[in-house]
Amino acid sequence: MLRLIFICHSLDIEQNKIMTESLSGDPYHIKYSYERKVLAKQLSMVRTLERKSLFNRARDEESYIADLGGLSLFLNYVKHNPFSNVVLDIGAGVTRGIAAISRSKEGQGLKFKATNLAYHSLFDSDEGLGSENVKLTSVELLEGIADDSVGGVIALFSIAYSIDPSRAIDMIDRKLVSGGIFKSTFRGTTDTEYSKDKNYLPHDLFSCRLSNLGYDLGINEGLKKSTILAIKKGSSSAVSAQVLLDQDREQYFDTMYPVMLNTTRHTAHDRNFILYPKGIIREDQIPPEVLYMERNLQRRILSAKN
Repeated sequence: MLRLIFICHSLDIEQNKIMTESLSGDPYHIKYSYERKVLAKQLSMVRTLERKSLFNRARDEESYIADLGGLSLFLNYVKHNPFSNVVLDIGAGVTRGIAAISRSKEGQGLKFKATNLAYHSLFDSDEGLGSENVKLTSVELLEGIADDSVGGVIALFSIAYSIDPSRAIDMIDRKLVSGGIFKSTFRGTTDTEYSKDKNYLPHDLFSCRLSNLGYDLGINEGLKKSTILAIKKGSSSAVSAQVLLDQDREQYFDTMYPVMLNTTRHTAHDRNFILYPKGIIREDQIPPEVLYMERNLQRRILSAKN
């Protein structure tokens, strides 16, 4: 926590400097120059990533839920927001994953929208969300999304490519209604595929801005990935962001337990593995604060196998 406070303070100083310099220019010129800069840089960057096969635009429902560390309680939280039942997926790719979630049991009673940087024909396929529900815009602009109209925002490894984290969070804040909720996943420091990607930003830059805006913030920080959940002021729920983040993950693991039990083989001498829906990783790759859940799951599986 002290580390995050220090980083936030340093970022505030730099942000104030940038804002002072920006306000000294012509507002009209700044707005449209900024828009062109954002779109041109992001489109170029995403296309480069796609050529290198580093950017997965076609994630399915299982991948979405796994990488977000569960989504059921998040969606249920949005359903109970009296001001909006809209879920916005920022950087949704071909919208395959969010479309499947919208048709699932958990998605019933909610409206789903998405953003992407470019049109794709799969928007209007049987697997897509429909082009009428997708806005072609960047997170710094979110054009086509009305202010105070969104109950929940998700961003799966997407907003980390923003060229202006503070502006990105400010724009998300504008779109969220009172008590709105935001959940995002970021690559971790040991993710070898992205470790050399200088365009990919850590969650700290976004978490700090959310904290400065008064959001209740929950963070599960790991070596492979980090997930943040933030709740805007005005929520009538007594559940904190950290508790909701942890509970969503725990419920996801409980749901996946029978699947892992039936599909994962173990040997008697292997006692250091940690189970995940997508495979097995070493215990030393998991941050200490979340080991209790994986260890408990491990004991349950070993007990069932014996």
